[in-house]
Order: sequence, then C-alpha cells, then structure tokens
Amino acid sequence: MVAQYPMGSYGARDYGCLMALLVLSMIPMIVFYLLCQKHIIEGVAPGAVKGQKRKEIHSDRAGACGQI
Repeated sequence: MVAQYPMGSYGARDYGCLMALLVLSMIPMIVFYLLCQKHIIEGVAPGAVKGQKRKEIHSDRAGACGQI
C-alpha cells in the first residue's frame, strides 16, 4: 500500500518512485528464475511432448532449488 499512496496531495502519484519500487520488487523473482532456470525447463519440457514421461531427478543433481 505504500507504493500505491505515496506522499503528496490526494490523487497525485509519484510515478518515478512507483516504478522504482516495482523494479525492486521484481529483482528477487528474476534472481530466483536465473538460479533455477535449468530445473524449471526440465520440469516444463517433458510435459510439452505428448507421450514422453518425466525423467527422474537424482539427489546428486539437486541444486539450490532442491528437487522438482
């Protein structure tokens, strides 16, 4: 709610501040995706091919994101 109602008169918005807060809130999601990209793609790709079963992920291949 802080980003929605910044200091100022009623109805005024500080769009520079609002955009900066939005970018800052996106950074953790982008970092998570970059760290887990390999595991996310491994989980999505088998579902895209009809009839192909998902291969098992062994504990020695578990990364920062754990097993999927």
